[in-house]
Amino acid sequence: MSDKQICLGLLDLVVEDESSACAMAMSGAKFDVVISISSIAPARLRLHELFLGCCEDVLSLHFCDTTDEDWPDGPKPYHIAQIQDAALRVRSRLQRGLATRVLIHCFAGLCRSPAAAQILYEVLGLGPDDALAAVKLVRRLCWPNQLMIELSRQLK
Repeated sequence: MSDKQICLGLLDLVVEDESSACAMAMSGAKFDVVISISSIAPARLRLHELFLGCCEDVLSLHFCDTTDEDWPDGPKPYHIAQIQDAALRVRSRLQRGLATRVLIHCFAGLCRSPAAAQILYEVLGLGPDDALAAVKLVRRLCWPNQLMIELSRQLK
């Protein structure tokens, strides 16, 4: 299957806030890929362990929600590269015709996780406007972190 033949109908994307994502994991929900974004380093470790119970492919990242590229704890290119790598793993599953359930969360579920979801959709081949529209279908109220989006496009 070529990149253009990915069946997005096989993708079940969940974009949530931290407490809802944790509740899903504790209730036994299963995912194929989890992208967990936390602002607090100790929380990242706790969340990583929690999500390992519902998924083997867990990406735990630690950075704050800021669009100031000079902010020390803001998103950096290496964070975005890891999100893109996770998106490539999702794309590989979809190309093999595997239904794939993905959970992406950050603290509030409004900026960083929607940006990660938009990056995922762009890696899957959607254009920027279509990727944002697809994110808004699963997380209606969101404002994707624009620094994350810019960094992703720079890394392409």
